Amino acid sequence: MMRLPWFEYRAPRSVDEVTRILAGEGPNAMLVAGGTDLLPNMKRRHQSPSTLVALRGVEDLKEVVNGAGLRLGAGLTLARLVALPAVRRRYTGLWQAAAQVATPHLRNMGTLGGNVCLDTRCTYYNQNYEWRQAIDFCLKKDGETCWVATASKRCVAVSSTDTAPALIALGAQVVLASADGERTIPLADFYADDGIVYLRRRPAELLTDANIENVVAIGYNGNARGFPNRCDGTEPGRCGCIHSEQNAMVKAPGAMRDKVAFVTASPCVMCAKLMVQAKVTHVFYREVYRDDGGLGVLEQAGVVIVHYTRWKDAWRD
Repeated sequence: MMRLPWFEYRAPRSVDEVTRILAGEGPNAMLVAGGTDLLPNMKRRHQSPSTLVALRGVEDLKEVVNGAGLRLGAGLTLARLVALPAVRRRYTGLWQAAAQVATPHLRNMGTLGGNVCLDTRCTYYNQNYEWRQAIDFCLKKDGETCWVATASKRCVAVSSTDTAPALIALGAQVVLASADGERTIPLADFYADDGIVYLRRRPAELLTDANIENVVAIGYNGNARGFPNRCDGTEPGRCGCIHSEQNAMVKAPGAMRDKVAFVTASPCVMCAKLMVQAKVTHVFYREVYRDDGGLGVLEQAGVVIVHYTRWKDAWRD
């Protein structure tokens, strides 16, 4: 039987109390929310903190705030995240990622913050202590050799977080709190390319929120309910298609003002007029849709138009 090592258990009730404990204990303390990753690791002696700081009693970490985007508390269980109508309706990729994590039992315990901060995985690392001792351990823990790439001086254990890819695709940011205050960084910048130091979270910091405020809505081409599966027909009343721009604006009525739109094909004339009316300020497009009539409407209305091949490069320029 694998037993947990001895530790002191702390159960704060507020974010301020958590950050004070972390500042006082330093690297000897670790955070535990659902415990589905940390506790098995402690049994295998991957981590042996002298103090465990429990987050289950910190209600501020379980908040869900709707605004122009969505703010999700790091203490939300994955089961509750999956049950949120706003997530399923507006951020389907994130909903699917969370819904497919492990089993219902683990989703009832595991949290969004814990999933984002999952320890990296490796066949040679994720074994019990005696197994690892038999191979003289590994570079990630107690050893000097990476058994995956023996010539490597860097640990190549990989992340297995389920929700982070979807959150990164949605432009999510994370809020990190400490006794010195808060800082907000893009989730994409939260990860480091190293199997040992894999997060850019300082020892005394607590991840409090994941904010999806850059993406107001996502649209796709599809037919209106009850219409036949025909797209862009010329016969009046026969076309049931709603363009992706229209679908996005239906999902977020009144929330498009001063926003940026990223589309594959440039908007048609009708979509362009709707975007002007919704006060969209920038439109990034990859290719021209049939003709450039929609681009002419946007240009006439003073909307900034950018033709891109790689959106990140275009956005930076």
